[in-house]
Amino acid sequence: MWGFQFIIPSLLVTFVFLCYYFILPRIPILQNRLFVHLIIIEQLVIVFDILSSWADNNYADHSTAFLYFINSIYFVLFFLRAYLFFLLTTCFTELLTKRSYLRFVMMFIPTTAISVLVLSAPFDHLFYYIDDSGYHSGPLYMLLYFFFAMYLAISLIVCFFHKDSFKDRKAYGSAIIYNIILVIGLLVRYAFPKMLLMDTFCLLAIIIIYLSFVNPDFYLDRLTSAYNSLALKLYLREIHLRKNIKILAVTIRNYRELRDLYGSTQMDKAVVFMSNRLKTSFSKDKVFYMRDGKYLVLLENKSSTEQLSRYIHDILIKPFLSANSEIYLEAGSALLDIDYKVIPISTVMQLIYLSMDEAEKNLASDYPTVIDESYSNRIKRESEIKKSLSFALDHDSVEVFLQPIVDAKTGNLVGAEALSRIRDADGNLIPPDLFIPIAEQNGTINKLGEIVFKKVCLFINNMDITS
Repeated sequence: MWGFQFIIPSLLVTFVFLCYYFILPRIPILQNRLFVHLIIIEQLVIVFDILSSWADNNYADHSTAFLYFINSIYFVLFFLRAYLFFLLTTCFTELLTKRSYLRFVMMFIPTTAISVLVLSAPFDHLFYYIDDSGYHSGPLYMLLYFFFAMYLAISLIVCFFHKDSFKDRKAYGSAIIYNIILVIGLLVRYAFPKMLLMDTFCLLAIIIIYLSFVNPDFYLDRLTSAYNSLALKLYLREIHLRKNIKILAVTIRNYRELRDLYGSTQMDKAVVFMSNRLKTSFSKDKVFYMRDGKYLVLLENKSSTEQLSRYIHDILIKPFLSANSEIYLEAGSALLDIDYKVIPISTVMQLIYLSMDEAEKNLASDYPTVIDESYSNRIKRESEIKKSLSFALDHDSVEVFLQPIVDAKTGNLVGAEALSRIRDADGNLIPPDLFIPIAEQNGTINKLGEIVFKKVCLFINNMDITS
């Protein structure tokens, strides 16, 4: 006789969990889709575990065909659940991508093979069989434990050898813990097969996955309920090389000054107001809030620049009303329109931040600045200059040129201006108007100045400049 005292509460908790998860907006990335599949399969596993156990307890009241049908469905779902737990673990390590699907499709072969073995049970009685005395395990029934243990072992190996692929140590620890919980659950099922405890341990693992990885709140901005920057990075990383989209950047001008003028409460309401307008105008697209009055809209639906101009105009033409006052928000916009399939994801992210900066500079509020491939070349060039600057500072290879200062009246040399120069990987000089602004932005300008000062002092010390 099977006991139902543990499995029915697990069913109720899983159902509540499933309903709550579907209420919240979720970014459509692979790990979220897999998690949805997992909790649906878990719900079905519990239902069919209850039904099959109840039917086996009362085997005399049911036909043999019905008993084979309901038990086979349960076992196939049981194996599919094991495979989904494995896929989620590989997904969290970023090993599971569209480009590696073939490898993981091959990992589905054991699931298919053992499912075929289960479905053939009415004919060969190898996995289980039903006779006049009820349900019985077959000679190959232990493959159930071997199969689940195999996926758990591979998952733990993946965790150990790819620990650096997790987002942080907490995520790595969570992955180890929920896989160990599943191992314990499998051992408990083996020791107490009539207690139906395995589903409770699977539920614990699902809760840990939710709290550590797929909680929708991780990917939503708390103020606006729009997607946040983390959601943007994960989504772009997944669709990169696969989908070509336009990105519209909308930035509230002088956001910090307005916050000081109107106060944080008023501006928070204004930010939410702007977010809602964007969500309404671009209802079929994804809206992201990047903080400090900066928004991004991923335009997966085809829209012309003229249409975007009209949408932006409609968004900004109405004032924000709060506490009997009107606040007219001035915003600029930029449209990132490039071929993502030929640009690295790191460059795409740089272009996105560049587009937000260009949006704030755009004075034509209702017409976006277009960011095209030329900006990508500019980003690439800046990246090369950053590497050259970093190399020059780390290896003390900054070159100093002395530009003479001549007295216009006498024609005599009265001094010199020290000019710093660096070279690229090919040995060509990089103009100062290119690397000096970068040094000012990344905070290395002081180190650059110290190196120039040191080299000039050495030059003065080693040369007889008085003659």
